[in-house]
Amino acid sequence: MSDAPLSAADADADAERRDSRLKAFEGLASVVAVGAIAFLFFNWFGAHLAFYGEPVAIDADSVSSYWTTVGVLAAAVAATVVLAARRRASRAWPWHLAVAALGVAASFLFAVTTTGTPHDDPTPPRPTYTGPHCYSGGDSSECPGG
Repeated sequence: MSDAPLSAADADADAERRDSRLKAFEGLASVVAVGAIAFLFFNWFGAHLAFYGEPVAIDADSVSSYWTTVGVLAAAVAATVVLAARRRASRAWPWHLAVAALGVAASFLFAVTTTGTPHDDPTPPRPTYTGPHCYSGGDSSECPGG
C-alpha cells in the first residue's frame, strides 16, 4: 500500500461509504432496540398469563429472558447513540431518544425479576384507633372519654 495522499474525490467516496455503513448499523441497532421493547411486553404477558383461575407462577426462564432482553436493549440503545454521534446525525436524535425513553419505561413497567407468585395486592392498613370501644347502646356520656 502506498503512502500517497488520497485525492479529494477518493476521500469523499471513502467518507460516504463509511457514513452509509454507520447508518446501516445504526438502523439495525434501532430495530433491535424496538424489538427488545416489544419482547419485554410479551415476556411479561407470558409470565403473568394464567387460565381458568390458576394462580400465576413466574418461572426462572421468564426472569432470565427479562434480564437478557434488558441487556440487549441497553447495548442496542448505546450503539444507536454512539453511531448517531459519530455520523453527526442531528435528525436521528429525536428518534433515538424516544426509543431510549421507551426502553427505560418498558424495562420498569414490564419487569419480571423474581420467580414464584407475584404479590400485587397490598396488605390491608392497620387500624389507627386502638383505644377502648364503647358498645353501651346509649349516648356518648356513658362511654369512657366522652
